[in-house]
Amino acid sequence: MRYMEGGGEGWRELGYTMALEAISRASRIGEAASMGGLSRGAVFSMAETAIAILELESSRPSDPERVYSILSRLSLPAAVKVLRSLYSKASVEEREVLVRSMERLLYKYSVRHGLRLLPKTVLSQRRSPRVDVRRSIYQSIRSGRPSIVYRERLRAGRLSLALDVSSSMIDYSSWAIAVASLFLSNISRLVIFSHASTILEGPLSRREVARSLLSVEFRGYTDISTALEKAAHPGVKKIVAVSDLQQTVDSQPLQLVVRSLHRSGYRIAFITPPSARPEDVEAAREAGARVVTAWTPRQAALGVLRHILRRP
Repeated sequence: MRYMEGGGEGWRELGYTMALEAISRASRIGEAASMGGLSRGAVFSMAETAIAILELESSRPSDPERVYSILSRLSLPAAVKVLRSLYSKASVEEREVLVRSMERLLYKYSVRHGLRLLPKTVLSQRRSPRVDVRRSIYQSIRSGRPSIVYRERLRAGRLSLALDVSSSMIDYSSWAIAVASLFLSNISRLVIFSHASTILEGPLSRREVARSLLSVEFRGYTDISTALEKAAHPGVKKIVAVSDLQQTVDSQPLQLVVRSLHRSGYRIAFITPPSARPEDVEAAREAGARVVTAWTPRQAALGVLRHILRRP
């Protein structure tokens, strides 16, 4: 990746050759083996990402179908990294192609992994005007006595969502934003942050979310406290944040911000990776926040989904 970012054609060709060699060598080692301290899977992912960048840059990202076909071979976090790398150097027309590709990828990965749109109704034991005739007949035959199964219209809760897109969290936030793009009507405010925060007010569109994800800058620092304050919405008292809780900007202490919002009636939930420091997790809990560890990026997306489905 470093060779390919050097700028010259010679360096890029060398980077491409090195990526192919890495894939070749990784394919010959065992699953548990490593190369240079990296697992076989990590080597494959990095090399494929580097090759995708070169393929797209060599022909310029002007064909939406070609861009999508190349990116669809990658994992979602890798595709996001490739698109963000290309977006900063692309022309206005090329940026629109990249945004549309990002929009399609968000939907594709959400649906492929079972994060589908909300059902309009759910089964319920409570009486309601809606009766599920088929299930009622089945239940009556199965139990041997008359049974009525009702359906209740699902009213999911609304929330403000804050996503940490710093380098340590981009894998988790990529998945979280994928599921968020399916439930935009339930998100009153979306804050995408690293050292600075980008605020998107509802009603949101998937294209707007995709463009913000690609255009947000990262300079190596994270300001969670400010992001939480900006996520606070007067009409919505639930805030869900996907972050590792590492405040690296000289701002208000995270614990004070969480405690202040909690006293103001906000319910705050953090979805964190396993790398979150225990002392940061404990401090957030003491301040009144709920902290849940997501062991994989997909679990982080499911965590966001559960908060949307959990009624206020």
